[in-house]
Amino acid sequence: MLVSERIPPNNDILLSTLSIETGAVSELVQLPRTRGAAFSPDKRFMVYLVRFNADSDKNGVWLLDLLDPALKPQPLPFFGAYRWRDNQRLVYVPFDPNAGGHVFYEYNVISKETSPLFPAGGLPLGLTIANNDWQISPDGRKIALVAAKGPELDGIWVIELSRSQPGTGRQ
Repeated sequence: MLVSERIPPNNDILLSTLSIETGAVSELVQLPRTRGAAFSPDKRFMVYLVRFNADSDKNGVWLLDLLDPALKPQPLPFFGAYRWRDNQRLVYVPFDPNAGGHVFYEYNVISKETSPLFPAGGLPLGLTIANNDWQISPDGRKIALVAAKGPELDGIWVIELSRSQPGTGRQ
């Protein structure tokens, strides 16, 4: 079982594992104050966000391999909203205050490759996610989102994603 504990005075997070069978506790890593923790479906990886840290090198989106405590958290090459598509792929929307709409990308945590999910412009121009309200379907084939056009809601959209397999690029 994964256990998180706040450590005063700066409220860092200590992640540990607790053996249900033996009661043994093993410390994994101490992290700065985190938000938005998301676990891969197989619970191997955890992605989290650090912001407003006095040490700017600690800010950003980070990946932690929970199966290998010797590995330190790795910074990811984007900042924005994210969801797991499967055990090794994240779908993310980079934060861009000047964008006319949201753009979806996929990041493979194993190969460290990023690719746009709609390279041919298949996503309607100007589509904006309302209040970070979006989700990937359990099979990783669709995105459901609450859309907005300016301050007005524009309904719930369901967008079909590529059916490529992780690491193969095959449809």
